[in-house]
Amino acid sequence: DFSAEFENLWKLYPRRIGKSKVSKKAMKELEKAGFDTVKKAIENYKAEIQKFHTQEQYIMHGSTFFNGGWKDYTESEVNGDADLYANVGTNL
Repeated sequence: DFSAEFENLWKLYPRRIGKSKVSKKAMKELEKAGFDTVKKAIENYKAEIQKFHTQEQYIMHGSTFFNGGWKDYTESEVNGDADLYANVGTNL
């Protein structure tokens, strides 16, 4: 049953707002992706928040993240965007 795994993922997320707004379709996508993939996406997003010192009001609500936002923080997406973040904060 994925609902127990989702509860654990929800607890890991930094801004737990809108849990009831996570759609059934999104839940199926999360289940298909698997606990470890979504957990890693959360870890990647949390690392980005820390790196850029993101203020709380700019952190995605949990509902936004779990309704598809997590896909931007999977390994393939993060590695593909590595160059995008390489020069952040430097004078180009």
